[in-house]
Amino acid sequence: MQELNLDEVFSNRSTEFEDEAERELERIRKVDSLVNQLLDELKKQNKTKRNLADSLDLNPAFVRRFFSQKGGNPTINTLLAISSELGFDLQLVRSK
Repeated sequence: MQELNLDEVFSNRSTEFEDEAERELERIRKVDSLVNQLLDELKKQNKTKRNLADSLDLNPAFVRRFFSQKGGNPTINTLLAISSELGFDLQLVRSK
């Protein structure tokens, strides 16, 4: 059985692969940032995840997972509902 040389594998990655990986990492960073901002606002308003779940008629475990999964993929509906409940609108802002 031939050994796999990881240095060789990674040195042969295409620019396209690296570009796609960087785009995905940036998307994850943006989602994490948004979720963290919502969590900060939840704390500022002295609300608990349970309070938020009750006010949105959601399962409390669902809300806990929303705020705890790094690199998660929340739906736009969930982001809109939680943002709205905390008094925010989501808006598109052109990238620089």
